[in-house]
Amino acid sequence: MSSTNRWYQCINENKMTAWSQEMYFNDIECEEEREVKFEWEMCNTCNGKGQHVNPSIDSGGISADEFYDDPDFRESYFEGHYDITCFECDGKRVIPVPVDKTDRIAINEWEQCQSDYYEECRYEQMMGC
Repeated sequence: MSSTNRWYQCINENKMTAWSQEMYFNDIECEEEREVKFEWEMCNTCNGKGQHVNPSIDSGGISADEFYDDPDFRESYFEGHYDITCFECDGKRVIPVPVDKTDRIAINEWEQCQSDYYEECRYEQMMGC
C-alpha cells in the first residue's frame, strides 16, 4: 500500500514532528496542514520486522493441506520468498504516533471517517453507482 491513507504528509525526524493532513482538531477543521509532535512506535502490521507476507498469497488463510500438497511452496513461504516491504511503515519497522492525546483522538476520528468513506464508495460501486 505504502499507505495512501496516512494522517501525515511528511515527517521531520530531527524535530520529531509531522505535518498532518487536513482534518479536525478540537472540533475545528484545519484549512491547512498542522505540525504535530510524534514519537516512534513499533509497527503493528509487520511487528517491527519491516516486511510481511504478500496479502495476495495468504490473506484468505493457508491450510495445512496446501503446505502438505506442495512442499516447495511451504519451504518458500517459510523462507520468506513471498515477503514484501511492509505497507504501513515502508520497511522502517516503526511508525509515528502523536504525543498529544488530543491529536491522537482527532487522528483516530479522521482515520475512521476515511475508512467509512471508502467503505461507502465500495458499496456504491457494488450497486452500480
